[in-house]
Amino acid sequence: MSTTHDTRRQRGVQKMDIINLTPHDIHLVLDGSSTPGLVIPRASETGARARAVSHRAGTVEHAGHVIPEYITEYGAPHGLPDPRPDTILIVSVITAQAAAAAGRPTHDLRLTHDLVRDADGRIVGCRGLCRVRRSGGPEGA
Repeated sequence: MSTTHDTRRQRGVQKMDIINLTPHDIHLVLDGSSTPGLVIPRASETGARARAVSHRAGTVEHAGHVIPEYITEYGAPHGLPDPRPDTILIVSVITAQAAAAAGRPTHDLRLTHDLVRDADGRIVGCRGLCRVRRSGGPEGA
């Protein structure tokens, strides 16, 4: 069972269900506020992810320390449901790119947009959602 946030009762042009498939709650800072006013909880413990395979590529040295270096290749997404009418899915940029590369339609996928940080630089929310182009990058202004 997934958790959804129903926006049908709110004013707006598009009335959509929103399913958050990221591994954390999404805190939206809306209407010019500086604090989150709407929380979209994560739908599950696992969410949607791109399959990843890492290979050791070598090492780098910095400040007297040897740091291992890896190459990670991302494959097809898993945990990402097929598009449904009147439903958008919030995913990570890597998951969105993996979906596009695998040929999945991306019209229903959204990323967080315009991050809001507190005085210590920690992310506390975002001001909106960003559509995903078929190429996997953000769409529009």
